Amino acid sequence: MAALHFFHGPKLVKDLTMTGTVISETWSAAGIASSASSAINCKNYVNVTGINFVGGICGTSRGGVISNCENYGTITMTSMGWSYGGCGGIVGELYGSIENCRNYGEIIKAEGYYNNHVTTYVFGGITGWLDSAASVSDCLNVVNLEYGGIVGQCMGNEESYILNCYNTGNCGGGMVANAYSCNVSMMNCYNIGNCKAGIVEKTTGTNSIRIVNTYNTEKCDCGVVVDGITALTEEEMKNQKTVLETGKTFVEILNENIGENEWKHWTVGANGYPVFVNE
Repeated sequence: MAALHFFHGPKLVKDLTMTGTVISETWSAAGIASSASSAINCKNYVNVTGINFVGGICGTSRGGVISNCENYGTITMTSMGWSYGGCGGIVGELYGSIENCRNYGEIIKAEGYYNNHVTTYVFGGITGWLDSAASVSDCLNVVNLEYGGIVGQCMGNEESYILNCYNTGNCGGGMVANAYSCNVSMMNCYNIGNCKAGIVEKTTGTNSIRIVNTYNTEKCDCGVVVDGITALTEEEMKNQKTVLETGKTFVEILNENIGENEWKHWTVGANGYPVFVNE
């Protein structure tokens, strides 16, 4: 079944599973909907190749919520001719919210990729471009990619959020590849991928970045931002002993940090690392 093609206005897609191949030379491409405000309970197995805005679920999402979606397809961007855009496992460009989504598919910058923007850091496991007032919460990425495990690039003056997420892939930045003149808060996240930078790989321009209760494996440096980040050993992360003389395991610390937020809770996964309950 081919992807749905929406261009303007509030749209909802729900309870869809797509397979096949999409190759597009239009401004936006995806496995589920090229452009939609909201998507709920969708799974993408489509291999998608496109330009500007490319995603597993939506090429671009503005003003809505992408919730409970999964990507298994290979998502490839061949060029970005506009001054902005992105390529992500769930959404290429995000102006809304993504919650409780998972990426299991490859994110690829095509050979010969052409870029009209000042950076090429717009590839992310969950979203390639996180704009003003957007948020990503309760999400995970498990694949290796060149740029951001969760977000490729953050940009915009209004505060955006990365909350209660984790990355296990080997990436440029475990959470974010590039913070580009942005205002972003990150809370209760962790990275165990062997990345160039465990949390934020690069900053460009003037940024306001707040990181709280976020954790990185000792296998790699935290990156260009270090405040609010705690480096943990594999034993500490895998719940084999208590963390930093707190008397609590890593899972207990993550759940304690949730507080009154309606985030997903954590439990011990089969490999010993924290995973979401009912993941």
